[in-house]
Amino acid sequence: QVGVCAVLQHPESAICKEAKYKGIILSGSPGDSSTLVNYNSEIWSLGVPILGICYGHHVMVTHYNCEVQTAAKEEYGTAHLHLKQNDHPLWKNIPKDAPSQVIMSHRCSAMSLPQGFREIGVTTTLGQQLKNDTAHSFAALANDTAQHYSLQFHPEVDDSVYGLEMLRNFAVTICECCPSWGSASLEDDRTLMMQKIASLRARCGYKGNDSIHQIMKFVDPPLADKIETTRQEDVFLLISGGVDSAVC
Repeated sequence: QVGVCAVLQHPESAICKEAKYKGIILSGSPGDSSTLVNYNSEIWSLGVPILGICYGHHVMVTHYNCEVQTAAKEEYGTAHLHLKQNDHPLWKNIPKDAPSQVIMSHRCSAMSLPQGFREIGVTTTLGQQLKNDTAHSFAALANDTAQHYSLQFHPEVDDSVYGLEMLRNFAVTICECCPSWGSASLEDDRTLMMQKIASLRARCGYKGNDSIHQIMKFVDPPLADKIETTRQEDVFLLISGGVDSAVC
């Protein structure tokens, strides 16, 4: 939906530093702060933007030595997001004159603001006025120097009204990805390449043992390069903590 290729990995998977990842998303999870999983800490040294979502939000603040505890009040369902930094790139093209609906699903919360971060948004449950004693603090955090961002709510679900726009802002504006990828277009390219290879084999009776990559380079070098670089450039590393989130 955002037009950027994403590679799904387990938290503990080895990270290839040579891979041309443009950004990382730490997804949600059915777990909580008491069950923070082991994950490959090399992600913090890749030098690319990172976005934490819900459980990934807790992983983010924990990395910055802030405590995550079971909250006094669990939050499940709709909430209102109130922007505090209207000009932040994560909020690009999101209305600033009224709160927007987002979806919460958590029982643990960050207890303080991590060093180097600023609070760019807070949430309230529906029907509540925005007051210090009713707002959910630390619901949206940003460390623009490190390009680390963290959201307690779930932007990837349809009921988070401007959630897809937030993900697009992260991928395109912050990570500078080109939103040109799509599974349909990639499949069309692969189908065209297979047709060309089949035609070559039919005409020449070719039955060699060259790899498919070598044959592609011989048949149509520009199309082969396009297919190969689709998997190498403008790629997101989506580190999944479980089935709680499905990022677009």
